[in-house]
Amino acid sequence: MKPELIADLYLYPTEEGGPKVPMADGIGCPSYSRKGNRENGWTCFPKVGDVPLAPGQRRRVMLSFFSAEAVEEMRRTGTIYLWNSRYIGEATIVFDGATLTR
Repeated sequence: MKPELIADLYLYPTEEGGPKVPMADGIGCPSYSRKGNRENGWTCFPKVGDVPLAPGQRRRVMLSFFSAEAVEEMRRTGTIYLWNSRYIGEATIVFDGATLTR
């Protein structure tokens, strides 16, 4: 299994702490399974596609990680919080590769 998840990603509006610029493909950021707990974070790479995801927007995306352990942790909580000097968005897991083998 690849360390990937499918999730509905929501970038907070800039005025609510979201990013100041749209998120483009290939940009990684720390992610956490619980908001407020910035220990044991994992680098996450949201694959937003050809059109950058603007603050305040939602989109179903693939989230890639370097580690299967990260996917296991994120799957346990079902929500992923993205960080870039502050929490800039959150993603709700809608599909993971383990679902195919259950």
